[in-house]
Amino acid sequence: MAYPNIHRPAHMQLCPEGVYFLTARVLDGASVFASEARKELLFDILVNKCFQNGVDLISWTICDNHYHVLIYSEREFDLGYLMNRIHSVTDTMLNKEDLTPGRKVWYQYWDTWLRTEQDFFLRFNYVHWNPIKHGYVKDLDELESYEYCSFGLWKEMLGEEMIESFFEQYPIEDFDPFRK
Repeated sequence: MAYPNIHRPAHMQLCPEGVYFLTARVLDGASVFASEARKELLFDILVNKCFQNGVDLISWTICDNHYHVLIYSEREFDLGYLMNRIHSVTDTMLNKEDLTPGRKVWYQYWDTWLRTEQDFFLRFNYVHWNPIKHGYVKDLDELESYEYCSFGLWKEMLGEEMIESFFEQYPIEDFDPFRK
């Protein structure tokens, strides 16, 4: 008898309206998005596919071998289809560019439906903290100029005090963004 793998639960397909935290990793942790052009390509695909599927992209971070996003839909939507479109288009474009037809780029993705304010702000902060965690930038001042993260946009829209209050009220464990 086959038992389901509890560490890899089935993804939701038709998802109720709401906010979702999504993260996806490249197969074997390969740094296929190490160049600026590749990060821009992935960002353009994320924006385009979210728009085509009636989903709002709230926040994002793109790293060399993974990404994190928060999305919002005001109606039921097919998350599996959205992720398939994002990953199949990036697979196709990268494989064409690298002359590697049929190569699998993405390992898998994880999704979480956010139900509380705390869920939202912890993930919002985590998305923005990720470039610091992985050494792309050293602190929040540098993070503001990291092009493949929405932190600078949110800081511009809401102001420094509001962004700081998010980190103070919903801190990331073992991370103090105000430590100099």
